[in-house]
Amino acid sequence: MGKGDLVLITGGTGHIGFRTTILALEAGYRVRLSVRSQKRADAVLSAPTFKAIASKLAPNAITFTTVEDITTPGAFDNAVKGVDYVIHIASPITTGGQLSTDEYKEYFIKPAVQGTVGMLESAAKSPSVKRVAITTSVVAILPISEAFKPTLTLYNDDSRIPLDEGPYAVEFQAYSASKAAAYNATHDWIEKNKPSFDVVNLAPSFVMGKDDLDTSASGSIRGTNSQFINIALGKDLEGPMLGATVHLEDVARSHVQALDEHVPAGTYVLDWTPDEGEVKGTDWNDVRAAVKKLFPEAVEKGILPATGKANTVPLKVDGRKSERVFGFKYKTLEDQVESVIGHYLEFLEAGKE
Repeated sequence: MGKGDLVLITGGTGHIGFRTTILALEAGYRVRLSVRSQKRADAVLSAPTFKAIASKLAPNAITFTTVEDITTPGAFDNAVKGVDYVIHIASPITTGGQLSTDEYKEYFIKPAVQGTVGMLESAAKSPSVKRVAITTSVVAILPISEAFKPTLTLYNDDSRIPLDEGPYAVEFQAYSASKAAAYNATHDWIEKNKPSFDVVNLAPSFVMGKDDLDTSASGSIRGTNSQFINIALGKDLEGPMLGATVHLEDVARSHVQALDEHVPAGTYVLDWTPDEGEVKGTDWNDVRAAVKKLFPEAVEKGILPATGKANTVPLKVDGRKSERVFGFKYKTLEDQVESVIGHYLEFLEAGKE
């Protein structure tokens, strides 16, 4: 790893990807960002967070390559040419129930698996690639049953589960299956092909933190951040919620640090847990107290009632190994709430509803 090394980042216009891109640039990497269209590239270049560091960057510190369909054979062949590292984040995310059950496999499983394996195959064709870091998820290492009937099993970096072949009753089940399928396919590919480069898998829990590509308060109520905001707005969360969260900053930071050759290859669970001597995860109902403590004026004015409730399913996900390896403590639930809710209030104060 060295200053000026070139890293290809896929999914760089998403929640995790954009913040990872910013931190990679700040760390001195040159970034080649894979995007689906010029419109997405323009969104990056026009983002206030990027503009704030643009003048400090070397010429051509960031360039773009277009990959419209990650399931196409050889989709990343050109993108990986000459790169030193790859951070592969691109993968389908949940839609909030916009799909029918017969669309789940095509939307989730196919691109998750083919996109990941395709990236590995392309990287194997480029002798310059030293390491590939892949974003997976904690749902790739624990059975879907944990979302409804927890066993209080401790899940860690060595946990593996077989593929859930379906049928998938709900979207989250299909999403979880896609993560497990891609994760298992990665291990199978490595064992079969024994590539010259290292592979690091990063498995975050629910990622919470302001999205710098949001442009309005209403626009920020999406993805995982919507859970915190809805609780703050007095809305009850539907269904059971897995008790595991982690700050976006820590996830992005881990992705960049994972390129360091001193970080051993392998899997790292990224999850915050209260520092009370045991792994016990997040209680979503604690968000109410955090909002009241951090934003008392907004609560008093009724802007943030902070009365929403959640059915937290206890989950024991062990992120302590990643803290030791990466050398920092994960930000707390209060830090996560401050980032998400603070950003939401900034939009309201600026009249950007």
